[in-house]
Amino acid sequence: MFIGKRRGAQPPKKPKEPSESPPITSSSTPSSSDHSTARGEGGGTTDKVLQSTPPEYKRTFRSKSKSPWKEKDRKSNSKDRNTNSKDRNTNSKDNNGNTKKKTYTPPHRLKQKQIKESPGKSEEELSILAKRQARFATPPTPSKHEHGFVSRGESYLQNNEEAQQELFSEIIADFINYCNSNSTSVLQKEFNKVVTENDMKSAESVEKDTTTPQKITIDSILLQTRKLREALLYSTPNEFCKRVFFFSLRIAAIVGDFRTYIPSILYLLENREELQLSTDEIEEVATLLILHHIHKTEEISKAVRLYFEYIPKKSMIFDMIRSWIDDDWYRWFRIYELQSDSSMTSMMAMGLTRMIKLFIDQFNQTYYTIAKSELERLLPSGIKVDDLIEKYGADWKLKDDMVIIRERRAIRSQ
Repeated sequence: MFIGKRRGAQPPKKPKEPSESPPITSSSTPSSSDHSTARGEGGGTTDKVLQSTPPEYKRTFRSKSKSPWKEKDRKSNSKDRNTNSKDRNTNSKDNNGNTKKKTYTPPHRLKQKQIKESPGKSEEELSILAKRQARFATPPTPSKHEHGFVSRGESYLQNNEEAQQELFSEIIADFINYCNSNSTSVLQKEFNKVVTENDMKSAESVEKDTTTPQKITIDSILLQTRKLREALLYSTPNEFCKRVFFFSLRIAAIVGDFRTYIPSILYLLENREELQLSTDEIEEVATLLILHHIHKTEEISKAVRLYFEYIPKKSMIFDMIRSWIDDDWYRWFRIYELQSDSSMTSMMAMGLTRMIKLFIDQFNQTYYTIAKSELERLLPSGIKVDDLIEKYGADWKLKDDMVIIRERRAIRSQ
């Protein structure tokens, strides 16, 4: 019977030869007494111990001495520091042969220095550099009429009533100039409601600042009004505060800036007794707040509570609330059409998109075709069938004077 080599068997390992290093004996290893004698007698015994020990054990007895590779790294680092200091302190000679000390330039300024010293720039690069310098240059000093926000630490306007009067006169003058230059705007139509006779008289005494002419916009007017409103918050409510906050409210309501008209409304309602608001003024302020809660935030419960608290006898507002709750687009469109006040029209316009989409959904479910004139008669003025298709996503088609809302399915013949 032949016994072959087993598949995958490993060859037998050779036994390890004994190490050539001499065995460690008590005479070769240093004891604690040897170390103590070495420290006390000046190190003579330490040299004998190191000579008698094998090389692989000598490293443990030299642990207190400096490592050779660490010493090499320390020397290389010191060389680098010396070369850097030499580079910074080296002197250069100018064209006249005079020695000139070379100054050290930090890394974050080195690129700017290279850009300034690099010759032969093109006109395009020079223009880019000029624009960059102008952008990061210090802003011009503000004029004497500019004030900061009280909420950001500016207290001059808060403690100076004369400056408050002057700033409000400037705001009125800017608003008059804006309306004169934009005669087609809605604010021009509501000019007499926003600006009173007293405001006109105060605006006439304002001196025009021709040194720093700036373009007047609605945003700039509202920004200046906000500075004045913040300055008046900590003062006692008076007639001047009433004029400022009503002016701010009426402009912001027309343009739909809720960040301005909401603080003005809350201030006027909270201080209505100190400001001695009339019934019509309270009705105006409360109506705008109710319209905001209906069409902007859709908080119907708040709108209903405010209605019964301030204007329970104004049936038109109650009908508007009901039409919004019932999704009654027809009644809501009729109320929207009857509005003659631009501020109320602007507030209701926030909910126009929702009502038009309800209008489209109802016609999608009930009609196949309808006359274009009949459909536009139901819509608010200024809105056409083309607007429903392009702006509000109505999937309708126009064919002559008819609007195809849904295609009729063809009847299959048996």
